[in-house]
Amino acid sequence: MCIAFWSPKNQLGYRLILASNRDEFLNRPSLPANWHSFEPIDQSLLPVSASAALEATSQSSNNDGLNTQKFAHEIISGRDSIAGGTWLGIDKQTGKFGFLTNVAHPRDHIVPDKEESDRSPQDRSPPASRGLIIQEFLQGNEGVESCINKLKSSRISKNMNGYNLVIGQIGKNENEQDRIAFFCNRNPEGIDDEFGGIINHDLEGHNQGTSESTLVYGFSNGIAHRAPIWPKVTQGRYLMEDCLRKIQMNANSLPVDPADVETELFNLLSTTDDSTEDLPCNILIRPHHRLRTPGASASIETWYATRTQTIVLVSQTTPTRITFVERDAFQIQHSNSPGDELGKPVWMGDDCSCWRRFEFQLPS
Repeated sequence: MCIAFWSPKNQLGYRLILASNRDEFLNRPSLPANWHSFEPIDQSLLPVSASAALEATSQSSNNDGLNTQKFAHEIISGRDSIAGGTWLGIDKQTGKFGFLTNVAHPRDHIVPDKEESDRSPQDRSPPASRGLIIQEFLQGNEGVESCINKLKSSRISKNMNGYNLVIGQIGKNENEQDRIAFFCNRNPEGIDDEFGGIINHDLEGHNQGTSESTLVYGFSNGIAHRAPIWPKVTQGRYLMEDCLRKIQMNANSLPVDPADVETELFNLLSTTDDSTEDLPCNILIRPHHRLRTPGASASIETWYATRTQTIVLVSQTTPTRITFVERDAFQIQHSNSPGDELGKPVWMGDDCSCWRRFEFQLPS
């Protein structure tokens, strides 16, 4: 479960503002945000169970056609240590970016690919990791529209577990427009109009393909705009619009302090309703045991919560400057006490010394 809110409308000195939570099992091996080129992950640094899972995933996917050449470290993102992909990343040379959430929706209504449906269940290959979509887009030569069109007709994408995806490319100078597009593999034909299709910034700084009244978009783990809209998506969009207006009013025509933007957005991402643990109602997911079956036993592996929070700010200046900030939300504090094998989730978000901040400039 994850959630993302973004505004592609020029405001506060930024042409793109993104705020996102990653919700995940707290003990699932992941790498924090850093520069990389999607090189193979050193299994010796992972727990034994994660190493075995990573090896099994690599063998079953057979690289899935991905380019495995070595590149300079030009991509900033966190990484899933088991599948190797990412949920949110940016290429500092091309200005390409992408982020996604999974769709928590039954697969019963999905018409399976004929080749897959002809196989017995035990012979069917597991679906490819959704995080590899962003990896392939960031490393490949395809543009935004071409990638979306490819996904619409892709058998691999259709057979994946459900996802909502935004990909884009930031223009490097005043002669290049920003390109942003949305896709959901559970509603591949009916989604573009709601999100404005391909969104462009024209040279006067207005948005083409989205209404002037639309300041903020958002999605979580439902099928984007299809009813029922999850309450936290509606709430988060309202809160982000409100906080952006408040920052603008407080700035009083003075340059906006980036620290104020980051503080407000992290506060938004940490909104939670103490009266309910219902996932669709909480932007911040508090730690709880997520059991696969009602009778299953809780363990350190079943702790689930918001794990990281990320803010991305893309300036309106030329050359373009990008700020990428990731912080840990909840982490498991391990205990050496006998009989306490569950560990204890602790809140880490207020420790600014542990925030991971990256600021870089796109080549013009």
